[in-house]
Amino acid sequence: MTVKIKPLDAHDMALLAGQMREIDQFEFRVMSGGKPLRQVLDDVLKFAGPGRAAYFDGKLVAVYGVTAQTVLARDATPWMAATNEINSPKVRRAVVEHSKRELLDMAGPYSRLWNVVSEGNRVAIRWLKWMGFTFDGDVMIGPHRFLKFEMEA
Repeated sequence: MTVKIKPLDAHDMALLAGQMREIDQFEFRVMSGGKPLRQVLDDVLKFAGPGRAAYFDGKLVAVYGVTAQTVLARDATPWMAATNEINSPKVRRAVVEHSKRELLDMAGPYSRLWNVVSEGNRVAIRWLKWMGFTFDGDVMIGPHRFLKFEMEA
């Protein structure tokens, strides 16, 4: 059982498009204003800056990254989307073991990380708490409640 982390590319996004968890699809749909998933994933690959893909025993588990609005920004937005592979406890454990180091590596130049997560994304909320993010309020995106999270990097 091995985890392989690699730079994110179009092949990873194509795999993700066919395997993304329902809750992650929901978040991408709501936050993009209803754009088709493939278009959103293409935009993420094009504009989100360098990202990474995590594989477990050759199967795509998640793609993730940290995005800043400008080159000089001190704040950045961490993001992640997973496949249903993340539902396996052994896969989740393996990803968790690598995730803190990965996040710290990607967050290097930023002083604060923040984003929102759907209140229904229980796996992500648990992981974010474990990573050390704090939750401070919520925001409505249309009729959907999202929780704000942040961390001083």
